[in-house]
Amino acid sequence: VEKVSKNLNSFAETNLAQSGKVYFASVPGKSYFINGRLEKPFDYLAMNNIVKQNLTKAEIIDLTSSLTLEDYFKSDLHWRQEALQNVLNTLGAKMGFSIDLSTFVKNTVPSFKGYYAQKTEGVLPEEMCYLTNSVTDTATVEHFTEKDFSGIYNTSKLESKDPYTLFLSGAAPVIKLINNEMAEGEELVIMGDSYSLSLAPLLLSEYKTVTIVDLRLIAGKIVNEYVDLAGKDVLMLYSDAVLNNSNMLKF
Repeated sequence: VEKVSKNLNSFAETNLAQSGKVYFASVPGKSYFINGRLEKPFDYLAMNNIVKQNLTKAEIIDLTSSLTLEDYFKSDLHWRQEALQNVLNTLGAKMGFSIDLSTFVKNTVPSFKGYYAQKTEGVLPEEMCYLTNSVTDTATVEHFTEKDFSGIYNTSKLESKDPYTLFLSGAAPVIKLINNEMAEGEELVIMGDSYSLSLAPLLLSEYKTVTIVDLRLIAGKIVNEYVDLAGKDVLMLYSDAVLNNSNMLKF
């Protein structure tokens, strides 16, 4: 965790000097909510303190009180997109936006079988929802690895081994979402992991562009060759699993 937070801080110093505001938030894993009942609990307090001590170039946003265990899938590690209202409220209070999920259309997938269900017998399918509005319906997506994909949701992925990749067709080094209903406006860069895939579409109504940079798949030293960071606000958003495994991020 110390290595990751120091590397993110160094990246902010060298690559984000001309950017707008820089924020950081960690996504707690499901174990956070039952941590007291685990045989080997994870010290989330220590993790967060290490980040605060070493990542001084970003404003830290605490999401732990904005989530509950029920906000995550049972058959998958990820959070449910339709359950992110409190997360949006917490981020928006710091980042200056307001998003009401009740204004979105809820689309239902009745038999979602997440990553755990693919790997373990006896994990039952569950309902999955993805949210749309006029912005997501008309948005353009530039996907670094899947050049033929240009929409927000890739429903063909629901039949794949990882149906969570419905969101933005899955992780890539760089994914750029473009709000075609906005002629001009502020732009956001999310430096994050797979949790960002379901969050970014919800943020797009507040920005002209939302770009996801995944440092698991692209080295930080070449990010500027593919993404113009000048003037853009940056949200670093990482799950505890990534923060606790420094080799996952490439600097």
